[in-house]
Amino acid sequence: MGENIYKQSRIRASNQRKTCSQLAVVSRELGITESTLSRYENDYSVNGAPPSTVVAMSLLFNDPNLRRCHCNKYCEIGRIDYPDAQQLDMTQMGYMFSSKNKVSDEFITEFFKCMEDGLLSDNEKKLLKEKYFVRHIEKMKLDKDIANIMESW
Repeated sequence: MGENIYKQSRIRASNQRKTCSQLAVVSRELGITESTLSRYENDYSVNGAPPSTVVAMSLLFNDPNLRRCHCNKYCEIGRIDYPDAQQLDMTQMGYMFSSKNKVSDEFITEFFKCMEDGLLSDNEKKLLKEKYFVRHIEKMKLDKDIANIMESW
């Protein structure tokens, strides 16, 4: 199990805003006690932080992805809506861009190869669908993840 989602978010925010490294300052800005924030960051709270606190954290830390990660971890609906929610760093995001673009490039190349004769046969349609449909859905998920990350910038 990785580091706590709330702590990860706060630590990342502290790179831009030094006061986010101080539990006392952060807890005061969130309107909770330092011990309560510590409980959330050390996984001593069975249900995680309440939604209103998570929203406040995500705004304070400029991290909308924190809401998705919280919902994925603590909410039945969130597990369905955000099954792949995770905290990502810039290196991971770079790999996401790379693999996303590779799928698009491969599809376009294959599509134009199929269209060389000016027609797209039923067999060619079937081949493209079998080869790229699932990958395209995965690409759309990557697009959503990338948009969520960029939203936090």
